[in-house]
Amino acid sequence: MAYPLAEISLTSGVRYAPFGASVKLYGNRLVRLPLAATIGYQTNFGRNHALAARLELPPLWQRRVTISEALDYQYLQAVPAAIRFHSYSATLSIGGFRPMKALPKTTLLLGGGYAQYQPLDSDETARSTGYSFGLLNYYYPWPLFNLVSTVKATRWPDYWQWQARLTHPFGRDFQAGVVFDHLRRYTEVSVLVIHAFY
Repeated sequence: MAYPLAEISLTSGVRYAPFGASVKLYGNRLVRLPLAATIGYQTNFGRNHALAARLELPPLWQRRVTISEALDYQYLQAVPAAIRFHSYSATLSIGGFRPMKALPKTTLLLGGGYAQYQPLDSDETARSTGYSFGLLNYYYPWPLFNLVSTVKATRWPDYWQWQARLTHPFGRDFQAGVVFDHLRRYTEVSVLVIHAFY
């Protein structure tokens, strides 16, 4: 398998942050370790911002069942939704292998984290811990389509956070996708185009 060296994506939110980009670097090509680091930022060049950072660590176990882990940081500020939010989380991915490529490969996501939520129309700040669960699916009936989807729900004590992502490759080096994030009064849908460098 040829691992990419890096991925660069352009991102546009349809509600709060229409301008954005992200960079993902793969350790297999840089430091000879199976890890990857991603950082992305979206803004309206005003008071709306979204920052996300992710570190995918080497697998804990890799046999017929694979267990891997990732660390995430998220920061949001959206003035129309009166929200400022940031969180730190860790996620375990537990998945197996399918003998038939036409079937989806499903990975279970389990995690937990810490969050701080502050309504911009209030001086109160809520700090809390929470847990998350979700599914990561790879659909392989090539050449009809080759979709990768992630759906994740995080339960903070007083509210839910829902996140989803769907991508599809076109050509050898490009992907297109949609990202969804919902948190109380904040809902953002972003479209993205990804270019991989080998």
